[in-house]
Amino acid sequence: MENIYFLVRCKNKIINYLKREGFRCTAGDYGCPWYFVDIRKKIYKPGRPGVEYGYVIGDRAITLREFVKIYRIYKKYDNK
Repeated sequence: MENIYFLVRCKNKIINYLKREGFRCTAGDYGCPWYFVDIRKKIYKPGRPGVEYGYVIGDRAITLREFVKIYRIYKKYDNK
């Protein structure tokens, strides 16, 4: 299956939120203000100029606030 991510634009606050939610980082930090986040696998990768890690849902970046709202809905209806 192809990697599918939310592209979240936020420099500092997102890492603490993702760690609290049990996400793990699978790439280095390249200083970019966006993060690729896979909610199914609970992983994230800091952005890297010129590199795409997979398909971006909606083909655009979203804010941290938008991501939190989406993730809460996902957790509510995830039937694992």
